[in-house]
Amino acid sequence: MLKISTDLNDLYLFAQVVQYRGFTAAGAALGMPKSRLSRRISQLEAQLGVRLLQRNTRNLSLTDAGSRLLSHCETMIEAAAAGEFAVKQILAAPVGRVRISIPVELSNSILSKLLADFLGLYPRITLDVQVTNRMVNLLEEQFDIAVRGVGDELESSNLIQAHSYHTDWGLVASPEYMAQHGEITDPQHIQNADFLLYTACSKQMQPLKLTNQKSETVSLSVHTKLKSDNFQMLKQAALSGLGIAALPYYACAEELNHTSLIKILPNWRTRAGQVVVLFPSKSGVLPAVRYLLDFLKAELPKKLTAN
Repeated sequence: MLKISTDLNDLYLFAQVVQYRGFTAAGAALGMPKSRLSRRISQLEAQLGVRLLQRNTRNLSLTDAGSRLLSHCETMIEAAAAGEFAVKQILAAPVGRVRISIPVELSNSILSKLLADFLGLYPRITLDVQVTNRMVNLLEEQFDIAVRGVGDELESSNLIQAHSYHTDWGLVASPEYMAQHGEITDPQHIQNADFLLYTACSKQMQPLKLTNQKSETVSLSVHTKLKSDNFQMLKQAALSGLGIAALPYYACAEELNHTSLIKILPNWRTRAGQVVVLFPSKSGVLPAVRYLLDFLKAELPKKLTAN
């Protein structure tokens, strides 16, 4: 960007003096003493090395240099006014771009549809969506919002937590697999089953821990047929009858509704987690960002607790 040594405020003051045809009227309009205003214009002339105004007791007129400068000052003021108007328009209506980071699994299971619905409601908002399991740096990478799935406890962060939602994980399997394996009514009945387990960041889920509504916990050693950090892979394996999958219920809501997957030991959970919505700062949140935060607050829990 081009650097200039002239104070832009002095250029504005110069244009006001010309518009009001004198220092007295301009000073009154600006709420500035006439002497101070005259001094600022004199400083501007000294800095530019040229006289801009011809002064006498009755009249004030532009020099040739002053006339040339005035046209640029007027253009500058018009551009500044247009910029101010554009910002006020953004603040008054949901217009603009929102940059958001979402994890792969939530994108596949919930957020792709939700964000499309949001854009349908607010056609003047655009979204820049990065789908990644990496914990992005919202400030350095200039994200407005991040949605993340976390374990039981949220790691410390200097980010603002807009919303937090509890998510239940349970055991699911295909009816065909359960027909072969037999009825399961107690955690001890699953030790001989094949398991499809989610692992993230190389963390192991052995032994498998189950917790019921009374906070009673059972730890079981199970045979893991498939480990993956991808919900879709585990779900597809379960649909194919390869074993019992430990998944968040929101990730297989449609399959549970259509009974292509069924809950195993529905009163027991494999784990509890959270989905959190984060943003960098409470100050200066643009309406487009606020609209998306409010939309997620209203719609996300419906999807996370569908089953």
